[in-house]
Amino acid sequence: MSFAFMDIHHHILYGVDDGPKSCLEMFQMLKAAYDDGVRTIIATPHIAPGIKPFNMEVLESKVMEARWYCEQNGCDIEIHLGSEIFYNDYAERLLVEQKIPTMAGSNKVLLEFQDKVSYEELERAIVTTLRSGLIPVLAHIERYNKIIFSPRKLCQLKDKYQVYLQIDTDCLLNERKYVTNKVMKSLLNRRVIDFVSSDAHDTESRKCNLTCAYGKLKNLVGDRYADQLTGNHYSIKDFVNV
Repeated sequence: MSFAFMDIHHHILYGVDDGPKSCLEMFQMLKAAYDDGVRTIIATPHIAPGIKPFNMEVLESKVMEARWYCEQNGCDIEIHLGSEIFYNDYAERLLVEQKIPTMAGSNKVLLEFQDKVSYEELERAIVTTLRSGLIPVLAHIERYNKIIFSPRKLCQLKDKYQVYLQIDTDCLLNERKYVTNKVMKSLLNRRVIDFVSSDAHDTESRKCNLTCAYGKLKNLVGDRYADQLTGNHYSIKDFVNV
């Protein structure tokens, strides 16, 4: 079976965060992603408003380099700019002013939080983001212990607000994370999760492994939902219009 995954959380741009440190490493990651069946990537460099400055022109130029590599080396991967925004008070202001790169130019933004974020803090972030005219995608929710062990509250969030939940492939594939793995499987069975992404940072310890994750998902929740979660054979227009 051929795959065509859409990876909406991928640290592919070099020299801007804790992803690849060089152009060569970025190219190696692109080749690895292509070999893993990825055909669309939303590049999501870390952005921490008020903590570390970011430069849109630099980010856009690195996306252009990544696209050039794919064109020159037969890697049929679409690459779009996004960001992973560390949510804080300053981020609130930039979201309202819409001065942060959204996901592939859509009205969706990928938000991350401190691991100890409370339900109330999360709800406030969702409300503020929605009021700014943007739709929040909550990054790697498996890390927020105060949230994931209250599936009922997560379901309430989904019922009450237009919000999307993303998990990393590692929480499905790393058997040492037994408790987290079990909770994520429960949430998947409830159809609460919207996206499964690699959150890749390199080609070794935090690599792109959507093919393996897809196999697990297929056995757990069936082909149709597995395709939806990984964007298998979906286009960027499908993501924008979700």
